[in-house]
Amino acid sequence: MQTTQDDLRAHFMEHPLLKTMDAYQIMLLLSAHSERHTAQIAEVRRPQATRRNSGAPAYFRTSFMMLSTYRLVSGNGGTPPN
Repeated sequence: MQTTQDDLRAHFMEHPLLKTMDAYQIMLLLSAHSERHTAQIAEVRRPQATRRNSGAPAYFRTSFMMLSTYRLVSGNGGTPPN
């Protein structure tokens, strides 16, 4: 992203859940998504006794991560679209 000459805010695509996003937002989303999966892999590799357990079901943690990512890429901190 640091070396491109293209205006990342001028290129758009439709995301099935987040709707229209510009290329800059897509790059942020991809980065956050990859970071989350990297953390999941690290957690699975740790011995069972040392794993972090928030007590929340996995689907809830994933939904929370998606909401946090939406707020990051939308830039407005708002509620995700329906």
